[in-house]
Amino acid sequence: WKWGCEIGKELQGEVVRLKRWRQVKITTTILLLVSALNLCFGQGKDSKLLEESETLFADGKFDSSMLLIQEHINLYPESKSSSYILYKQGLILKEQGKINDAETAFKQVLTTGDGEGFDQKQAAAYYKHYSCERLAEISIEKKDYDLAEHYINLHDNKYPIPPQCLLNEMSAYNFRRALGYATIYKNRGKINK
Repeated sequence: WKWGCEIGKELQGEVVRLKRWRQVKITTTILLLVSALNLCFGQGKDSKLLEESETLFADGKFDSSMLLIQEHINLYPESKSSSYILYKQGLILKEQGKINDAETAFKQVLTTGDGEGFDQKQAAAYYKHYSCERLAEISIEKKDYDLAEHYINLHDNKYPIPPQCLLNEMSAYNFRRALGYATIYKNRGKINK
């Protein structure tokens, strides 16, 4: 029991540290998203709009970032259902506190096609993987631990981390996954798990 309490205190400390590093995580995600954008969309005007949207997002200007996403969709309607656009909308909506709308956007990512060609398939896999992670976070916030566990299982099994991710990303992924399961089990009263 004492060992379990110590682990619980460590997990609480990790949650606090994780919240402090949230901005670092978002910045890392943004850099990876920009890289994936360049793979999927090339360096045209559409890419410039999306890169500018990323910059605004990183600066906390979520409304302006969303406006550029909408402008991109107006100029390139076929992109409306792309995994990147839906994922980005979900991130912005989550930051704006529009959790239900964010949840809908992340769920839509899971229903997108895989794209054409290797690069687009890799990008789609990436966004599906991280959409599952965001959906698990939302489910935990809503205290729906069964649904959170479902998304973590999808995250791990159906949409595993894409192979092109760096070793550091894999370590962060393992930590976030363990933290997600620990939160679920703690709130279910299954401390031994």
